[in-house]
Amino acid sequence: MLKISITETTTETRWVLQGRVFGPWVSELNAIWRTSTRTRKGRACIVDLDAVTFIDKDAEKLLHTMAREGAEFIANGLYIKNVFGKAKVTGGRGLCETLAAFLRFSRRSTRTMSTKPAP
Repeated sequence: MLKISITETTTETRWVLQGRVFGPWVSELNAIWRTSTRTRKGRACIVDLDAVTFIDKDAEKLLHTMAREGAEFIANGLYIKNVFGKAKVTGGRGLCETLAAFLRFSRRSTRTMSTKPAP
């Protein structure tokens, strides 16, 4: 399950994501993101990922898209630190670079793990 909390001020829209971002929740997050981008009116968009406990490949793609479209990310939670390998990720470009590195690592690790014989 995913909980999405959005608060708006005159200068920013802050999203707090809590839980698992996968399957149908990715579509829901994408739909809310599309609506938000039309009504943001120049406000900064901050997405807090601290309480996220899982993201799947579709969620990773959506986060890439959100970063390209101007979202800034806060990522201090234990899971996010482990996934992205940084104590804090802010700014769209930083997240994209971090996600790209993670994807390269995870693909390489999957290939390596799948070729090793089972004990």
